[in-house]
Parts: sequence; structure tokens; C-alpha cells
Amino acid sequence: MKEYFLNALNRSIQTKKNCIKIGFDNLSNMGEEISRSILDGGKLLLCGNGGSAADAQHLAAELLVRLRSSHNRPPIAAIALAMKAAKRRGMKVFAFLGKDGGKCKNFCDEAFIVPSDNTASIQEVHITIGHALMELIEDRVIENS
Repeated sequence: MKEYFLNALNRSIQTKKNCIKIGFDNLSNMGEEISRSILDGGKLLLCGNGGSAADAQHLAAELLVRLRSSHNRPPIAAIALAMKAAKRRGMKVFAFLGKDGGKCKNFCDEAFIVPSDNTASIQEVHITIGHALMELIEDRVIENS
């Protein structure tokens, strides 16, 4: 029975190590553009399907309330919705994807693609990186307010 848990943790660790190897330039660009947009009065709109829809709602909530108790700030506008609708409206679309990016990579301006075929590992990286991106945005908005 222990092997299920050991395999899950080892798979997660390896996937995160693979992400470290590919780098974070896309994420830095996303954070800067999102922060600038928010500071100019824009909103962050997040989307996903299946479990990723729940992650989008989770990350939107992190900006609506305080992500870190040490950062007292007003709410940052963030909403969860659908990706194609955002693209049709001419919005910048950044994506967290898995595997090879699939069809979604055609609808985004920039993507962070987790190099894995394991959905659970992909989602674990997405939520970890998502929290880090929300921290970056929170810090930039506070610094420039």
C-alpha cells in the first residue's frame, strides 16, 4: 500500500525537477504583464476545465483575499471564466498547460507547459507555480501602488 504514496510523491518531485530545467522566463513575463494590467485598472481572469477550473477559482480567490497574512492590502480583481471567450474579446491569454500543450496552446499568447503525461503531477505543478505567480503579482501591485 505504501508504494502508491511513494510513487505519487516521487512522480511529483520528478515533474517539478523537470520544470526547473525548462526555466521560468514565461512565468516572469506573465507576472509582469498581469501586474501592469492590474495597476492600470485591469482584472485577472483565470480559466480551466475539469480540475483546472477549480484551480482557477482557487487562484482567483488568493488575490481577492490576502494570499499571505503578512501582506495587508485591498482585494485584487480576479475572476475565473472560459479561455476561448477571453481570446475572442481580445484579451491577453496566458496558460498553464501539460503534456505538449494540446489545442489550448493555440488560444494563448504565452504558456508554461509542464512536461509530463501524468495529470495529477501536472496539476500539482500548476498550483505550486500558480501560488508563486500570485505572490509575484501581489508584491508588484503593493510595490507600485
